[in-house]
Amino acid sequence: MKKAVLGIGALSLLFLCTVNLFAIDISAGGGVSVNVLSHAETSTEYDESRVLIGGGAHIFADATYLLATAGISLMEDFTYADLNLLAKYPFTFSSFTVFPLAGGSYFVNFDDTHSNAWGIKGGLGLDYAVSEGLYIRPMALVGYRFHSFRDDTLRALFKLYGYDLSITKITVDVSVALGYRL
Repeated sequence: MKKAVLGIGALSLLFLCTVNLFAIDISAGGGVSVNVLSHAETSTEYDESRVLIGGGAHIFADATYLLATAGISLMEDFTYADLNLLAKYPFTFSSFTVFPLAGGSYFVNFDDTHSNAWGIKGGLGLDYAVSEGLYIRPMALVGYRFHSFRDDTLRALFKLYGYDLSITKITVDVSVALGYRL
């Protein structure tokens, strides 16, 4: 099932990247972000949830229908890199462009490598032209983080004692960046 979803996603991304191949705008930039992680662990005998808030910086490369970002964020008790590859479909108006986003992400935890995990994200972005090639880009993304090795180990430990543990991680990233069309 996972391979089928990844295959369909890859074909969709390939299609979006090849549509209007000769009309691709390329841009790059960087900015700052506020990141929120909602982490919930629940079972019949155990219930814990917490919300972590942090901030960071990121860079991006953009090619009309594809956005790649890399950033570093500092949370309350850990530091991580967030790598995203997102498909986007721009709607251009006079001085701004609005685009929905959807794609995958990989979280690299520098403090605990067993907490590295894949995820999916979706959201909305806006490019507001400041001058000929310069633009401001506010963006909001909501994501779901899949289980890490650490999460699977904790779930297996609970299972040994006869309990089912559910772990849910939701992320929210709000950022503002400055970009330049090449």
